[in-house]
Amino acid sequence: MNYSSLLTDQSLAWVLDTSVAINLCASTFGLQILSAFANPVVMARIAAEELKQGTTGRTFLEQLLEAELITISELTDAEYDVFGELSLTVDDGEAATIAIAKCRSFFPFIDDQKGRSKTSSAIAGLEPGWSLDLFRHPAVISTLGKPAEEDAVFLALKEGRMRIPSSRVDEVIDIIGRDRAALCISIPNYKARFMNNDYAGE
Repeated sequence: MNYSSLLTDQSLAWVLDTSVAINLCASTFGLQILSAFANPVVMARIAAEELKQGTTGRTFLEQLLEAELITISELTDAEYDVFGELSLTVDDGEAATIAIAKCRSFFPFIDDQKGRSKTSSAIAGLEPGWSLDLFRHPAVISTLGKPAEEDAVFLALKEGRMRIPSSRVDEVIDIIGRDRAALCISIPNYKARFMNNDYAGE
């Protein structure tokens, strides 16, 4: 099954890393975004506990649970074995997310580059989804409509410091506008794009 199919297969369960949940929360449209999908969505309890460290994250998680949009899951013994190996090189939330994805054949969403690399190593070259894939999914764009679907991306970038692939930077700038993009320091090559005169008038 290719990457596009993984993102559109409504029967496939998803597992979200902490940073992805943070981006959904920061967007202020997280509940509407996850409501647009039929896929079961899981977070490892370890990742959920990381999200709960902030008051806003705690409230967001409570809202997701109340709306039954997400399930918090403990690691199995087999998953703890995978987690133990991975946690030596990536943070605990990412390690737990990858472990669940590997052992249960769930599709992971991870933005951190090291976590993405470790996922591909652990799961036969699988490319995880990005937060941006959720925000720009046709179902979400249709659900939110303009300007909300654009605002969601902007807020995730500015407030959540969402990481995006370098190959999609121009697309994102087109979506939110250059002025708002200049406020988002998590955009790849931010200094070159927004603080270098060579890009003036781009």
